[in-house]
Amino acid sequence: MKKLFVLLLCLFFVGCATVGREVNQGNAEKLQKGVTTKVEVIKIFGQPSSQSFNQAGKVVFTYIGCQVKNTAWNFIPVVSAFHSEMKMNNQILTITFKDDIVEEYSFSTSNTPVKYGIIP
Repeated sequence: MKKLFVLLLCLFFVGCATVGREVNQGNAEKLQKGVTTKVEVIKIFGQPSSQSFNQAGKVVFTYIGCQVKNTAWNFIPVVSAFHSEMKMNNQILTITFKDDIVEEYSFSTSNTPVKYGIIP
């Protein structure tokens, strides 16, 4: 909770922020099941946000990105104490490998408004 407060406080003073790495659908579409290697994935996306193993013992890379942008409400004196809003865009790319070759992948994105203040 303390980290979230510090993040929100920093974002109040800065117009936007990026956490993790930006993952876009265009790069995700470069992946070919049964063809793209783990080395090629790292060349395209860099090191994953996390690396784990699924129940079958296969390697799973997860890439997570989040962009946060303040809205105009946040920069209006007094008004921002009553109503402020940020727009968050989250992207998650999960890639499962079999013998260092992409077996499957999924990409998801969500846009979430975060409202705060006395009148959220």
